Amino acid sequence: MLLILCTAGVAPARAETAIARAGCGVATGLDATLADALRQAATASCPAPGSRRGARQWSIIDFEGPVSIARSAVLRTKFTDFSSVTLHVQYADGHWANRQWNSDIAQRNWLAGGRVVLPLLTEHAPVRRIVVSVDNANSADMLTNLAVVSGRSVAQHGYDAALLFALLCGVVAIPILYDLAFLVVLRERFLVWHIAMAAGTLSYIFVSSGLVVVAFPGISTALRSQLLIWTFVLAIASAMQFAAHYLEEKGLSRVMRRLLHIASIWALCVGCILSFGHFGAVGVFDLVHDIGLGMVLATCIAALAHALIRGSRPARFLAAGWSLTILFFFDRLLRAFELYSAPDWMTYAVYFGLAFETVVTALGVADRFLAIRRDRDRARALARTMEHLADTDPLTGIGNRRALERRFRDAPRPTALAVIDLDHFKHVNDRNGHDVGDLVLKAVARALSTIPRHLAGRMGGEEFALLLYGADPRADAERLRQAITSHVTHEVPGLETPVTASMGLVQLAGDEVFETAFKAADRLLYDAKAGGRNRLIAGNSAGVPHGKPLRRSAAA
Repeated sequence: MLLILCTAGVAPARAETAIARAGCGVATGLDATLADALRQAATASCPAPGSRRGARQWSIIDFEGPVSIARSAVLRTKFTDFSSVTLHVQYADGHWANRQWNSDIAQRNWLAGGRVVLPLLTEHAPVRRIVVSVDNANSADMLTNLAVVSGRSVAQHGYDAALLFALLCGVVAIPILYDLAFLVVLRERFLVWHIAMAAGTLSYIFVSSGLVVVAFPGISTALRSQLLIWTFVLAIASAMQFAAHYLEEKGLSRVMRRLLHIASIWALCVGCILSFGHFGAVGVFDLVHDIGLGMVLATCIAALAHALIRGSRPARFLAAGWSLTILFFFDRLLRAFELYSAPDWMTYAVYFGLAFETVVTALGVADRFLAIRRDRDRARALARTMEHLADTDPLTGIGNRRALERRFRDAPRPTALAVIDLDHFKHVNDRNGHDVGDLVLKAVARALSTIPRHLAGRMGGEEFALLLYGADPRADAERLRQAITSHVTHEVPGLETPVTASMGLVQLAGDEVFETAFKAADRLLYDAKAGGRNRLIAGNSAGVPHGKPLRRSAAA
């Protein structure tokens, strides 16, 4: 739908007659006159305008017979950098009319789409010949894109086209905002390069369409011409970098990725040559532009084909987004070498191609963003699962030593640490089998987990540990120790004798390390075992935070 609006909005004006292809090129010095140019044209073949060396470039258009041109008609041409332009019109009776303008005419009589219009100086008489001379031009575009157009239709056409280009600028600007939002969440280089590509495209449409003249009426043709070169070059260079970082590793080989980086640098080199190079014939500028950037395009096509063959999903978005831009660039190349003649709207359609490219690649960025986020979420979930497995005792499902050590270091710090060992557990395994012994260990783990604010962990075998929190950890520890017997009796019936546990508990000062506290509690557990088992021995680690011997307390 947008393509229809674009082509309708920039459809060529009625009563338009393209005349540039009938022109013969002549090049002279700045002191040459019209007569000098006509004499040179009479003694030479008819080369293309801009193909010869000279500061003043001429395009001489001879009609087969006198042509009647409406009084309101204007001569439309393409914008380029120049110092002055002169229009000579010869009528059927042989007399000439001429008028000269400096480069300000390009700013005063701009037309949306990078065009300029010149009054034709018609005198209600048939026209026999039109001669256009341009001084110090940096491109042949002004000489090879001449057309006679109705002045009335040009005014309305220019207004509609300006609105359309403003709309296209808005369309291109929207993905930049989305990219910035994505960049906050996902710090990926391809997002930065897509922002750069979209910004370059937006700037190129803004400058090339002529809207820059509305925003900056005093802008010079030289600056505008340089902006045309660099906005386009930077958009292309950023696009190559975007492709190199956007295409996933499996979708693009290292060689092709390196070629895209080289193509990006080459595009910048072409921009430098176009900006600072000195070309004898202005047509060489266009040749360098088309061939230099055509090499970048060829690299891009090769990389896309390579990625598509390898089944890259992001490459599909790039191929779809860049399809119109590639098509229109080929159209420009074919027209530059005069291999075919395209309708005028194709010149405007390239802007739609650039906007289409930005929007579709933005959809690709969103798709890649979601894919990366899904991969990241899966990786995080896997990491959490692996961490959980690493911190979990596989038999009982409670924490292991690693989990207790990690929690011990975290805030809030525990107020006490207890070490628990089942009494005569070897007899349980010997009399009932290890499968019953495993059931006992699971019941013990559940008993130690009945107070949620405390953390229980299995240290190995029948030994467990508790990190206790709160103001009265000793009372809670004793309650949990006694719960072991009741839980095991209820959950593992048939045992010949009740299962009891001994416990050593050390109250913490707050600056102990886990190993020190554990050793202190383990010594108290040994005291509980030596004192007859099935009891808790508690001590205070204050004053001995680094593993110094603890003074034992009486049995509970």
